[in-house]
Amino acid sequence: MMRLKNLLSALIIAVACLSSTVHAAEFEMISYSAQVKLQWLAAAGIPDAVMYNQLLNKRDFFNRDNLNDFDRIEKVNAIYNDFCYASFIDFVKANNYQNVYEIGCSYSPRVVALAKAGCNYVGAELSAVALVADDLARRVLDKRYHHQFAYFDAPVVDRAAMLDSANFLNGKVCVIEQGLMIYFNRDQIAGMLENIKAILHQHGGCFVTSNFVRKDYFADIVTPIYGAGSVDDLYFETKSMYEGVLGDPMYDDTFSSKEDAIAFLNGLGFEVKEAPLFTEEPELDCFKGLTDEQIGALKTLGRQKYIWVLTLKG
Repeated sequence: MMRLKNLLSALIIAVACLSSTVHAAEFEMISYSAQVKLQWLAAAGIPDAVMYNQLLNKRDFFNRDNLNDFDRIEKVNAIYNDFCYASFIDFVKANNYQNVYEIGCSYSPRVVALAKAGCNYVGAELSAVALVADDLARRVLDKRYHHQFAYFDAPVVDRAAMLDSANFLNGKVCVIEQGLMIYFNRDQIAGMLENIKAILHQHGGCFVTSNFVRKDYFADIVTPIYGAGSVDDLYFETKSMYEGVLGDPMYDDTFSSKEDAIAFLNGLGFEVKEAPLFTEEPELDCFKGLTDEQIGALKTLGRQKYIWVLTLKG
């Protein structure tokens, strides 16, 4: 892991030196995490992600030159991110939500699919990412959709900023989160959820995530592709990769069990329901190149209740 962190540090410095005309905020670690997430979505073959990645016009952050076991890590993370990306879109459509508030939205092109489906969308991020994400969306989406989305500098620790940005939306809101909470400890998650509660009190709706079962979910992606014996290695390599990018630990043992997480959420005033990843059998871009047996196993995974839906008690 130390070797990986040193390699990442050298890579970050090299990129920064080659791009000195860009504002220094661009090189906040969160920008690199956002780029990696987009890289995996593009690797999955999602057309909008491929277009975003081309427009971003940066060398893929990770590649065979700087990451050991790159091919396996890329395939597993591409599939995992495609499942997360598509399942939240499916949830929004299936539950007829017209307003989506995505915290830690990174450079995700999810706004493209949602805007075309008639949804209004807010992407909440740090400014370095929000500005780029807004530009990408406006370059990809036709102008007739531009009034349906906005990006805001709204960190999850800033309740006022979150409430102000949520006011772009009118009506019940589906707040979604993909991959942010894994970097938070219990107290930080509680603080973020209190701010989400404020949005739900103001607008109504729900908060949707899959992070409370991330390790099991990830294992179910790895197993049909590389076998159960590869789960620990690929999870550790992925964890080390993201810790190297952000310089922060991933808190994958915050909750001792699902029951512990539910009790924690109930104590904060949330009701918790579990929902399947997909309402229908998924047909995903990441299936290209897989065997029929692998695709069959992943389609079965689509019925697993890995989406957690949080609503306010009462």
